[in-house]
Amino acid sequence: MRSSRPSSNPGKPLEGFLVVDKPIGVSSYDVIRAVKKRLSPGKIGHTGTLDPLASGVLPVVINGATRVIPFLDERVKGYEGTLRLGVVTDSDDSTGRVLRVIPLNRAVLTRDRIRGVFEGFVGKIRQVPPMFSAAKYHGKPLYKFARRGIEVKRREREVEILSLEIGEIDLPLVDFRVFCSKGTYVRALSRQIGEALGVGAHICRLRRTRSGPFTLDHSINLEEFERLVEAGELERRMITVRDALRGMPEIEVGHDLGRRIRNGGQVFPRDLEGLNVPLLEKNQRIRIAHEGQIVAIAEARIPSSDPGGQVPEGPALSLLRVFA
Repeated sequence: MRSSRPSSNPGKPLEGFLVVDKPIGVSSYDVIRAVKKRLSPGKIGHTGTLDPLASGVLPVVINGATRVIPFLDERVKGYEGTLRLGVVTDSDDSTGRVLRVIPLNRAVLTRDRIRGVFEGFVGKIRQVPPMFSAAKYHGKPLYKFARRGIEVKRREREVEILSLEIGEIDLPLVDFRVFCSKGTYVRALSRQIGEALGVGAHICRLRRTRSGPFTLDHSINLEEFERLVEAGELERRMITVRDALRGMPEIEVGHDLGRRIRNGGQVFPRDLEGLNVPLLEKNQRIRIAHEGQIVAIAEARIPSSDPGGQVPEGPALSLLRVFA
């Protein structure tokens, strides 16, 4: 994905995504507050909270880009980190209170055994969210209960570990890389790995390398953010809505149809004649663009691979979100 200028119109507010390399020791909200301070007024948020312990990819959403958050493909997350074996904490990371210390038998904890345990977690697994997490219980984040010393019953959830590889092993430390589904708690995964090894474990280093379409290659740190704002060049490091949705098929439309869509008009089969329409499955989402700008996100009513398919007296696409 390329970084590009969200708008060539100097009078239009900044709009797009800014990928911040969040430093260790600050919260995701601290990053948003720093960005808001320099870009206010405006609507600014983020996707995918990172713990203060963790660094790495934090996508910051600016102004009109907030409207496409529900359509982002954030199914895959990537992390690299370090486990500390033999020490169990109440938060599953190094910021928590130590609950148990288990002596390590280095003759048993061979690289082959550790690798075998790691490989056993690849695929769909069940997890219990950590108490120190933003998962909700009766509408409140779990960490609010945890800070008061209250532990509540949490439901298991299914997540998927797409790949899990070990790197350097220098006991009690084990470096690893993981790609996983959205909703996976890497801290919980560290606890599970430690339990499977029989010695317990917690995370002592965690860095997010990917959050959906956004990676470290797109990121800037907060110092660079400040320099770009001062130089009036922040826009060139932002990612457009169109690029953020690059995994979604696209139809480029002409001026008349683009204007009608911007005004909420429907798209009928006859409107698509002569356009380069990609193969679509029924209910598949698609970008509609005009002159390089996204004008709408729609859903296919019929598969485009079915030339005989028709929507009697109805539109070919259902508009889900229109960008005026």
